Amino acid sequence: MGALSATPNKKYQAPFEPLVPGFQSVAYNDLAGARAALEQHQGEFCAIMLEPLQGEGGVWPADESFLQGLRALADEHGCILIFDEIQCGLSRTGRKWAHHWSKVTPDILTAAKPLGNGVPIGAVMVNTTVLASLAPASHGTTFGGNPLACRVGSHVLDRLTAPSLLAHVAHMESLVRDRLAGMQKTAPKAVTGSRGRGLIWGLELNKSIPDAGKSVVAVARKNGVLVCTAGKDGSVVRIVPPLTIEEKVLHKGLDAIESAVQALVKS
Repeated sequence: MGALSATPNKKYQAPFEPLVPGFQSVAYNDLAGARAALEQHQGEFCAIMLEPLQGEGGVWPADESFLQGLRALADEHGCILIFDEIQCGLSRTGRKWAHHWSKVTPDILTAAKPLGNGVPIGAVMVNTTVLASLAPASHGTTFGGNPLACRVGSHVLDRLTAPSLLAHVAHMESLVRDRLAGMQKTAPKAVTGSRGRGLIWGLELNKSIPDAGKSVVAVARKNGVLVCTAGKDGSVVRIVPPLTIEEKVLHKGLDAIESAVQALVKS
C-alpha cells in the first residue's frame, strides 16, 4: 500500500482508499518544485522517490541536472533517495540501470518484472547506510529469497547486462528514434513529438484529437501490435518492445503503429 500511496494517479488509488498519508507529488523534472516542497515542510520528509525515466507518467526521461539536484537535496535534508527502476531498469534504456546515464547513485533501488523474465521476483537494493537500519527479519517476505526465483534472476541479470545486448539495444534505439521522428514529419497534425531512450519510447499525439491515444492503440492491435497509452490524458502511445527484438520485426511493428497514426489522420 505504500507504493500505491506514492503514485499521483488517482485511478489506481481509488479502489484501495484510505491510503498511507504523508506523500506529496511535484512535477517531474521540476527541481525548484521539489526544493520548495522540502523547504515548506522542513524535516517532515524521510525520502524522495521517483523513476529515473517515467513510464506510466508519459515516458519522460529525467534531466541529468534534475537527478543530480535531487541527490543534493536529499543529502541536504537528510532524506533517502529512492529510484524505482522496475520498468526502466535492467538495460531497458541501453544501460544496466537508467540512473547510470546521470552518474547519480540512489540509496535504495527497486527492480522486479524483467529480472525474472516471466518468473515472479522483486528486489530491493540498498547502500550500507540503509542496510545498517535493517536488523535480521525486519524486512522479510513469505517467498523472499526463493531459490528458484533467485537462480533465474541471477541468470537473467547476466543475459540482460551482456555487452552484446546493450549494443543491440543502442542500435534498435536509433531505428525507433528515426521512425518516430518520421511519423511526426508525415503526420504533423496527429503527432506532436516523441521521446525516450533505449527501447522505451513515447509517441506524443495531438491532445486536441479526442481519444487519439485509444484510437491508435486499437488500430495497432488490429494490425497485430500491442501498445498502450501513458500520461495523465492518455495522449502518449507507449512503445516498449522486447530488448532482443530483431530489426525486421521492429520495423514491422513500427509499420503497424504508423498505419494506425495514418488512420487517425484520415478519421
